[in-house]
Amino acid sequence: MIHTGIDVEIYSCDTRIKVHRQRNANPPIGKRGDIVEFSNRSRNRLLFAAFNARVEWSAFVTLTYPAEFPTDGCVVRKDRNAFLTYLRREYSDIAYLWALEFQARGAPHIHFLADQFIDLHWLSETWYQVVGSQDEKHLRAGTQVESVRGREQGASYMAKSYTGKRAQKQVPPEYMNVGRFWGTSRGLVVVQRFATFGTDLDGVFEPGGVQIVRALRRFVEKTVKVKRSRPMSEHHSRKRCVKRKVKLPHLHTGLNGFTVFRGAKVTAQLLDAMVEPTKINRGEK
Repeated sequence: MIHTGIDVEIYSCDTRIKVHRQRNANPPIGKRGDIVEFSNRSRNRLLFAAFNARVEWSAFVTLTYPAEFPTDGCVVRKDRNAFLTYLRREYSDIAYLWALEFQARGAPHIHFLADQFIDLHWLSETWYQVVGSQDEKHLRAGTQVESVRGREQGASYMAKSYTGKRAQKQVPPEYMNVGRFWGTSRGLVVVQRFATFGTDLDGVFEPGGVQIVRALRRFVEKTVKVKRSRPMSEHHSRKRCVKRKVKLPHLHTGLNGFTVFRGAKVTAQLLDAMVEPTKINRGEK
């Protein structure tokens, strides 16, 4: 397969490197199957959207169902869309990211981040009416709003919820028509800066493209901290290397490139240092 170019996309927090390859003229088109689980790829895309939103998060909201709850995803989707319609009418130009979970009792519930703080009284009344609940306890305890400070903290709330509690991502056996596990308002994630590097007739990348890829990989390798633990026993002196779970730049490799988490700043510096100004498009792609 012949390489045709490299795209460098810088977002609010992360960097994506996309490698383009020459493909068949008529590739086979597969039919997308029904969604039956919250996959790791879907989780990664969710967290990418949360950390690279063009807004600063202000609220982390939870919506739950009463004692009687739907087991059909079509009903949940209808309730969610109705609520989001009311939300956009009440809070103009609001940006949000929603995600679906399941409680231990099997009931679906929805988390979402918003860039405007939501009044709890309005939230409770609106959700209560949307789901048609007749339970006064649900009116008082069916919603929750937490204040968050900025994009980093809001995204961390979502990451904490969706990297742990794996049981809440499992679809209950009686639940049907799952549908999407998460979604966003329009235009939530945009490219802040974009650069592209082509190839020659032999498929060899321009020097700048190779340099930026190698520099980013070296940067990640040097910033990942490693500590050594104590010997496992008196008779076993070999030390093991254990990677710390720290919030440092790291790679997520895909089929056609990779993502550098928290790599936006260093990528911009690398572009400023090595890329010709005529090859850089500042602003949205």
